[in-house]
Amino acid sequence: MWRVSRPNAHLIEGRDAVHIRYVMGGLVKDIRAFHDNANDIGGDPERSNAQIARHWLEASARHVMPVRIEGFPLFTADTTSTYPQNIAFKAAEQTDSTLAPRYLRRIREASAAEARQTARRARPSRGPRSRTRCGAPTTRANSCSRTGATAIR
Repeated sequence: MWRVSRPNAHLIEGRDAVHIRYVMGGLVKDIRAFHDNANDIGGDPERSNAQIARHWLEASARHVMPVRIEGFPLFTADTTSTYPQNIAFKAAEQTDSTLAPRYLRRIREASAAEARQTARRARPSRGPRSRTRCGAPTTRANSCSRTGATAIR
């Protein structure tokens, strides 16, 4: 199977007969155990971020997507995998296969062009919760040591 970057797709004759399918790339289980010797990527998350940013910047000449290398945070000490982004895309694809490519593009824009951390897990929403006077979530009998307040649900 061959691919054509999106900006060059207009050069294909009979492009109505060509089906473009977006695919994921860069699936890394744990950057600390990953090694791409050709691009000197892997091991330390911070060093890998710098190497990946430079690699993506070089590749941007072909795919024409802007890359922001300052503050590039794909990996951190707490987020060492790209699995969360890929799982999110597959979930979007199962939910709405027509919108999933736009979602994948948005993840790529946030990661590459905006240098945003995209691997953090969102905390599940449990709906609005009441809080004690000290800000702790309420439980059956939750006391706050500074104010002496007790909250009862």
